[in-house]
Amino acid sequence: MAVGVRTPMPVQTKLRPGPPTRQLPKMGQSQSQQVCTTPACVHTSSYLLGNIAPPVMWEKVDPCTDFDKLVCHGFRETTSGAQFGLHISKPRSQRVIRLMLEGTYEEAVGYQSTNLRPRTDNVDEHNFNMLRQFYQSCMDKNAIKKAGIDPLVGLVKGIEKLWPVDADDLDAKLDSSDLEGLSKAAAFLMDFGVRTFFTYGYADRRIATTADPNDNKIRRYVLNIPSLTLQAQYDLSGYKNPNKTIAAEAMVRAALSPVFPTRLEDEQVAKLATGVIKFEAEMAKAIEPLMTLALQEEKAGVKGAGEKLVTLTELAKLAPSIRLDKILSTILPGGYVPDKVTLFLPEAWPLIDKVVLDSPKKVVQSWLVFNVVSALASHTHSTELEMLGAKAGDSHTTDPGTSGDTPDRCLEYTLVELDHLVDRFYVNATYTDLGRKYADELTTNIRAEFRKRLTKVPWMGEEAKKRAVKKVDNLVQNIGYPTSKYLDLRSPQSLASFYSHLNITSNYFANVLSIRYNLVRKQAESITRPIDREEWELVPDMSAHVAGASYYAPMNTIYMNAGLSQLPFYHPDLPQYVLYGGLGSVIGHEITHGFDSTGRKYDENAKESDWWDNSTVTAFKDRAQCFIDQYSNYKIKTPGETYEDMGEATLGENISDAGGLAIAYNAWLAERKAKPDVWDQHLPGLEKFTHEQLFFITYGSWWCDGLEDEARARYFKTSDPAHAPGIHRIKGGIANSRAFKEAFQCKNKEPQCEMY
Repeated sequence: MAVGVRTPMPVQTKLRPGPPTRQLPKMGQSQSQQVCTTPACVHTSSYLLGNIAPPVMWEKVDPCTDFDKLVCHGFRETTSGAQFGLHISKPRSQRVIRLMLEGTYEEAVGYQSTNLRPRTDNVDEHNFNMLRQFYQSCMDKNAIKKAGIDPLVGLVKGIEKLWPVDADDLDAKLDSSDLEGLSKAAAFLMDFGVRTFFTYGYADRRIATTADPNDNKIRRYVLNIPSLTLQAQYDLSGYKNPNKTIAAEAMVRAALSPVFPTRLEDEQVAKLATGVIKFEAEMAKAIEPLMTLALQEEKAGVKGAGEKLVTLTELAKLAPSIRLDKILSTILPGGYVPDKVTLFLPEAWPLIDKVVLDSPKKVVQSWLVFNVVSALASHTHSTELEMLGAKAGDSHTTDPGTSGDTPDRCLEYTLVELDHLVDRFYVNATYTDLGRKYADELTTNIRAEFRKRLTKVPWMGEEAKKRAVKKVDNLVQNIGYPTSKYLDLRSPQSLASFYSHLNITSNYFANVLSIRYNLVRKQAESITRPIDREEWELVPDMSAHVAGASYYAPMNTIYMNAGLSQLPFYHPDLPQYVLYGGLGSVIGHEITHGFDSTGRKYDENAKESDWWDNSTVTAFKDRAQCFIDQYSNYKIKTPGETYEDMGEATLGENISDAGGLAIAYNAWLAERKAKPDVWDQHLPGLEKFTHEQLFFITYGSWWCDGLEDEARARYFKTSDPAHAPGIHRIKGGIANSRAFKEAFQCKNKEPQCEMY
């Protein structure tokens, strides 16, 4: 017998005959009617009604087994592609930002007032004008088309000037006379964030410094291995696939042919392209076994797997031909010399150095040129470079000078390249004082609930519990937008200082280089200041306008972006069950990350250590295996292939989903009990559901997606392997929730897996 949506069960929230008396501000709306009719409630109700199955299906769909079909039926019919429920506010946010970029400064600051400090108009207006001028330079399609690939050719000329290499002998190897020029050319490209022999920061990050593993108050530069063309995260197997190497060679040919100032014959270009991919293949061959070992050690819990602190002298000796120390020294702040840097895979560097020495010098130079084209071709106009496709740019896939929707691309470029300038004016337009206050209060309440739950976790030892509670107490919650000493979004002067190396003109390509130069310099300069746990730059892509949230284990900090705290899931006028089921479940998720398979390795001082006793570790692993088995059994069937969720790879996220949902729900119950005078009304059109059920319907709506099964499998295998597909997050989340099963009167009330 199908367990459909029940007649609303009695709940603790009691509707009163008259308007409530309460002291403002408190979370949740307060109207005297039983049904909330504020614009926020109407907006959210309309969204949820459009997402879920139509009323005729409510009694036919069993939420205990097919909850995803109940909450996502409408979403799947109206949405296509990799768009998710939690990102539904993105189009609205982008419309707001586009209106600002296409308007005047007076219009941009004419929106509702927020926490932003009183501005110094000339500085604030200067910041806005830089933002708008960059957008306008990107929109100037004719100027970009007229420039063609000349800007790229200019950079290649810069490489050749610093390191002249004769094209007549394509087989000539490097000798001692080449080393100075090679290091200067690599340093020249590093100034503009172009990858060369080492990736400046972690492979998946734009940051250049991180906390010292032994003292998280000290910053260290991070030098990673080269990022290679056929590398997919840590997978280098592409170089063993002939089809992929042939395609890569074609891509290199397309990149090299038009940009060398002295045109090469087709045969020369073909030989160099083959040489470039062979050069990368040899580096991959040297790196792969060491990377595999490091990943195995990391999986086994080895602290600092694959990393080593080295002095600049040691760095120089590891790869004397490449001169890593010389390349790094070119971006160091004046007079600063680091005592040590964090080097990834130190054993690989002598092998990489040998590959460089054994390779033809023109091939190595061509590799540098190819890296320039890969990074920057998307910012030029060239029909010759169009075949590079998605590889022709580290952030973008097509250039603003070619056909297509230029405004959309230029908006995206602006959001990425000048994110914090965008953030200031976006926050001013969309994020009120009250909204930030409530989000902070929501976080505090959920954090308090998790603290309480930790004291009752049966499998943790008493000492582990005490230290875990202390870790929750030490958590720093960064809400909405940056307010650190380094970058305070409320201060125009702080923003101007953050972009102090930036010079925006009408020349789009020059603007791109200036932005990259500013980013590299600011990253390098950060080494001279102490770590601030309120600093958003510690976490990659943590921009206030982005619909995202994050937990950063080495600092024990969480970040809840203003871009996530938007309708339809968040607004101060919404009922508490929506606030806690929506944003609250994400807050709980991020807090739980501090105690998942990775976060648990960091103690109450955010130091990586073995702070749990053996029995607690064993008990954690036993329960973790339940999650691994559960999610590994979830499958997506596609024609000719069945995708199995990687339960081990997604473990941390799945533990955090379960913990976050549980603590958000209990925090809501505690809030409802503590503040009975807050009027928790029904949502219009959804009166059939209890408030408990609507809590979970709101939660489930976060993870709806518009993907077909084949595209869904491909997306999560290649683009986001650390997270389970949304459909599995819905299934797993409610399967592990006792409260859900009670709300929908499921027969079996026991959670399938439970950690916290």
